[in-house]
Amino acid sequence: MTIKAEQTQTLPNDATHIGTDGDCGNAMATKNGVLYNFDLNHRASYLVLAPRRAMKNDVKLQKVEITTSGSDNLCGTYTFSENTMSLKDETVTSAGKTVTLTIDSWLVPCIDPFPFSADTFDGIRSFIVIQPGTHALTFKYYVTVAGVPRTITKEVASREFVAGAYTKVNHVLTDAPSTMNFRNGYVYAMHTADSEYLDTWETLHDTFWDWHLFYDYDLFYGKLQNDPWKDLPNVNEMYWYVVNGDPHWDETTVWTPDGGKSEKTGGVWFLKKSAILAAGKTFDSNIGKDGLDLRIEWKDVGYYWHYDITIGKPADTTDYFFLPFTGDGYAFGDQIADMARAMYWSSTPEYMLEFLGNEEEPMITVNYAVPSIGMIVAPGWFK
Repeated sequence: MTIKAEQTQTLPNDATHIGTDGDCGNAMATKNGVLYNFDLNHRASYLVLAPRRAMKNDVKLQKVEITTSGSDNLCGTYTFSENTMSLKDETVTSAGKTVTLTIDSWLVPCIDPFPFSADTFDGIRSFIVIQPGTHALTFKYYVTVAGVPRTITKEVASREFVAGAYTKVNHVLTDAPSTMNFRNGYVYAMHTADSEYLDTWETLHDTFWDWHLFYDYDLFYGKLQNDPWKDLPNVNEMYWYVVNGDPHWDETTVWTPDGGKSEKTGGVWFLKKSAILAAGKTFDSNIGKDGLDLRIEWKDVGYYWHYDITIGKPADTTDYFFLPFTGDGYAFGDQIADMARAMYWSSTPEYMLEFLGNEEEPMITVNYAVPSIGMIVAPGWFK
């Protein structure tokens, strides 16, 4: 049998082509009277690609080229192993490490807000047959962005691709690089991640919760010494900004999230650390609510809610800094508008600063959040 190096899928979500592109199976039959009983087992492995775009312009996909850097092949002509019934790699001929899937210029769906779920990537799927084995894969997506040809490269770390199994590949096609790129002073990220939210989320297994379930505190506390996390206020400091920072709820100040391309309105003003100390008020990095270090006592302390908020912009903003109403966050790989007026990560795992409500009922909280949510990281905004 042959797993083809050049495969073609005509329609989205249609896997019928895998029968001619390399799907195969075999079984050991057992005689039962005049009948032979057997269960057919698939011996190839399958990729399920469901890319989404995080770009404003239309993205159309023409083909995908997948290459392995591992020792196992991706395609070739094989016989079956007589004893194990598996594909016999040592008898492969015309072996290859690259498989290309050509499709018919499909429009790549955008990452949309509600409704969202762990299955949001299942809208436009393509299927690729590969040889089972251990592969470190590089994906080259040949697309047009607003009609202009481009190639977007993604990688999947080395892992085993099992015979008969379908492996989801949920790539986000974006202009963003794979490291933190602070646009206008902020970025969305999971807590203590090394890259932006979309780049981190797409490398998880299958669900939104993996970052939370596998959050290793010893490892991630060590990463707090890295940029940009080391420059964020910790949870104690955020508590003192709220309690002693004379917060002003301002729905009039205009700010731009994208270097001047668009405008948004509103945010909260806080006294700078230097101004809090100059006024003789407490600002202690090691002690927070109830005289406890919230970095290690968070389970006992819980949330802190603050309602004593002045409405309107300070008359003199010299001693204040401004945190805008960013108005969205990320979960399940989707951008979600108005999860709160704003949510800012602290350097302390699972703690954030959150703005809720409006001028009639303004609320500021120092709050708990699962580390897998994509929230604002903006170390330069806290003075």
